[in-house]
Amino acid sequence: MAWEMRNQAVIAEITSEHERNPDADEPTVFHLLLRNPILPPPEKAPERLRHEVGLLVGGGGKTVFNTLVTTLVYWLSNTGLFVRLQADLNTAMPDADKLAPLAKLQPIPYLAAVVNDGLGFAKGVLSRFIRIAERSTVQCGKWTLPPGTAVWMSTVLVHGDPKVFPDPEAWRPERWLRSSKTDKDLEEAGDAS
Repeated sequence: MAWEMRNQAVIAEITSEHERNPDADEPTVFHLLLRNPILPPPEKAPERLRHEVGLLVGGGGKTVFNTLVTTLVYWLSNTGLFVRLQADLNTAMPDADKLAPLAKLQPIPYLAAVVNDGLGFAKGVLSRFIRIAERSTVQCGKWTLPPGTAVWMSTVLVHGDPKVFPDPEAWRPERWLRSSKTDKDLEEAGDAS
């Protein structure tokens, strides 16, 4: 209840600031929503903005936190994995007090593999996502879905399916390192989720 009341106060403050100075260069997504000329007024109402707070916290906070914790727990509890990844990170960041730029970290295959397995293990949002191929026909097994058909999927079901992710209950970042067709499918499934 206190969290919701704080959200209401923050939204009221942002809305008030926007009314006083609509062109102010403010750093929040709410200022950008209020300034957006395409959004109709109901989409800019305080009630609607409060819902956005919940979505941002849930999608941008709790899921990220869960993924980071899950990845770190598995990384730190597996000595071999820890040593291997630490060696790669030491090469990319010889000075532990200076963060390497993302461009220097992205090419590290084992780091990418650990991140990908962490994303698959943490599951993210548990509810189903709706996807619509608006302009193309989709072949789904023996069914042909015409353009505009809504399809629901759950990351929990996809990440737990051994046909998509072999041995889904095992922490195995190595599954992302091979170059077989199966791994290409895993990579595409990772990009899609």
